[in-house]
Amino acid sequence: MAQRVMIYYGDGNCTIEKGENIRGIQIWYKGKVKIIDKTPDGYELMESNNQILIFAIRSTKELSDLFSYKGEFQITKVILADNNANQAPSFIKRVMDYSELLHSNAEDLTVKAEDIKAGYVSGVKVGRTSISKGSIENLNTADQEGSLYLSDGTEYHGYFHIHKNDASAMTGRVHSDTSEDLYFYQKGKLLPTKNPSHIPQGHKIIRQKRKARLIAESKGGHKRKLTSRSNRGSARGKGSGSITGGSSGGGGY
Repeated sequence: MAQRVMIYYGDGNCTIEKGENIRGIQIWYKGKVKIIDKTPDGYELMESNNQILIFAIRSTKELSDLFSYKGEFQITKVILADNNANQAPSFIKRVMDYSELLHSNAEDLTVKAEDIKAGYVSGVKVGRTSISKGSIENLNTADQEGSLYLSDGTEYHGYFHIHKNDASAMTGRVHSDTSEDLYFYQKGKLLPTKNPSHIPQGHKIIRQKRKARLIAESKGGHKRKLTSRSNRGSARGKGSGSITGGSSGGGGY
């Protein structure tokens, strides 16, 4: 049976134990945090929609320190991938800061519910999640599958970098004033790599088509219901009278 890999977090740090064969980590969490990437060279850390993704690009180094953070952070789920891209068993352990309790009396060690909640906060709460390192740098098209293009459709060859906040690829090892946006082709269309939602463009197109179809079906169904109600109303009017065309036998106001 594979040995479980431990993920520890709390007191502003997140680490992994027995992570020598781990090459990918996906973390779901609650809260808002300022993240400081501590992964070794060759690994990248990205965040989107309360998910943190850590993966190896060109490294076989062992993972240990993952990141430090400030703010409110509560891990709800973790998926680990080993060097064979297989899911590895994991265990999440929250570590509170007991430094102030080391010299306390035993009767003072009762933890209140509000203290447990406060244990998810390191430093002070922050307004939004952010990452200290904002881009994946020193990438080269020669090492990547697929092709990237300039805005005029010319295929691009050379170094590029990716901005983590919107997944946009741009020319150059690192970002500068001369960096240009890069694009890719999909079904004959030149599309921007910039993608703030981090949802793959193919999935976005499928979702848009599905939404359009559902709207069309909904409108069609609404029209059919109106027609059906109209027909039923006509039938009642002919058979037993209606409010506006009923019998005149009764007294009026």
